[in-house]
Amino acid sequence: MSRRRTPPASLPPIHLSRRSTLAMLSSTAVLAACGGGGGGGSPTPTPAPGPAPAPAPAPAPGPPWFGYGRDAQHTAASAIASQDLGRVAWSSAVDLAPQYTQSGALLTHYGSPVISSMNTVLVPVKAAAQGTFRFEARNGANGALLWSADSDYIVPPHHWFPSFNLTLTANSRVYAPGSGGKVYFRDNVDSARAHEKRFGSTYPSIDDPSGETLLQLRGTLNPRAVPSTLVLDRQGRMAARVLGQVRASTLRALVSDALGERPA
Repeated sequence: MSRRRTPPASLPPIHLSRRSTLAMLSSTAVLAACGGGGGGGSPTPTPAPGPAPAPAPAPAPGPPWFGYGRDAQHTAASAIASQDLGRVAWSSAVDLAPQYTQSGALLTHYGSPVISSMNTVLVPVKAAAQGTFRFEARNGANGALLWSADSDYIVPPHHWFPSFNLTLTANSRVYAPGSGGKVYFRDNVDSARAHEKRFGSTYPSIDDPSGETLLQLRGTLNPRAVPSTLVLDRQGRMAARVLGQVRASTLRALVSDALGERPA
């Protein structure tokens, strides 16, 4: 007579959050460090040095974030895992002249930033009380301004102030609305980002195809003297200026003179 064995009941799955897992690992590390107590004259062994902190991750190509909940179902699902939300890495103003009501309400809609596959964040900005819009491209890692462009978009009649929205295609072309039904676009939104990565630039740059920003420097910089290189001393005073292309050896000599590091 055979006897059939009854399989044990399966245990329910255990779900651990990331925070709970880290807490368990930390408790294990503490118990391991405190174990082996009790007398004995043996010296306490020197603990091995911990691992060096990981360097900041470099921006990696990936699928872009489409905004507006990503799809028609608004699933807001992303193919790239988000970073820790326990800190603010950087911030940027989206309204330079917010208009509050007497009760303190802000009846304004704002466009959603769009993010390219190379982590360039394109931010729609309201620059004046009744409009005057521009869009800025910022480095997603640190918020540094890469370039900006203006739009002459005029909002329609409204109660709540309408939003100024951008659209980014899979080919890294960004579209922005203009007045009279115009649509502005710019190709390769990451071009300035690639330049900064190649040359290690850490200062912000401004896209100025119309030359308006350059003209504002009249009296300080001749618009016809472009490119120009200015060398400042430790007090921020202009010590030298080079018109046109400058060689690296010339620039090093000028900087050494401005810092007083080269013998006269």
